[in-house]
Amino acid sequence: KILDLAQIPWSTNFAAWAPSVCTKSGKYYMYFSAGDGAGIGVAVSDTGPGGPFRDLIQRPLVPFYPFGAQPIDPHCFIDDKSGRAYLYFGGHNKCVVARLTPTMQAFITDYFDITPREEFVEGAFMVKRKGIYYLMWSEGKWGDYTYRTVYGIGDNPYGPFTYKGPVLEQNWSIGSSAGHHSVLQVPDRNDTWVICYHRRP
Repeated sequence: KILDLAQIPWSTNFAAWAPSVCTKSGKYYMYFSAGDGAGIGVAVSDTGPGGPFRDLIQRPLVPFYPFGAQPIDPHCFIDDKSGRAYLYFGGHNKCVVARLTPTMQAFITDYFDITPREEFVEGAFMVKRKGIYYLMWSEGKWGDYTYRTVYGIGDNPYGPFTYKGPVLEQNWSIGSSAGHHSVLQVPDRNDTWVICYHRRP
């Protein structure tokens, strides 16, 4: 167990899904969706990305729907050049971002609506490659064949992001609903990246 949901009473259904973990100043921070719209929480671990984690502020970090964006699917992104940390999240066809303080438990800026296009559904994820910011997200209906991962590019963490097309779509020989992903750069493999995602059989 990496997070004891009994210690998070503000979660409506004791859920902590779609987490994102990042590290800063020797600590590990996990941002998670706590229930269906209850908010986004932040937990901290002193030992590693596998936890155990404890609820850091005992309340939601994001307790409402900024710009109508459902507080789900958080993704923490730390810019390798500036060292600044950002939290991307959203649902209900809205995507927002806010810059985190150095403590990683509050925001230093207000929320920015960066919804790349009206088809945005959920699962915002940011990577930076060769100075370009790649915002990826899921579109379609998560329970059927229309669900997919697409991306846009920009020159800063706030966009705007120019839509470039799909990254991942269903393959009937494997499964449907190919979306809601993460992307990892393989250590010591130069420019090698892998995508992890969920699907339906």
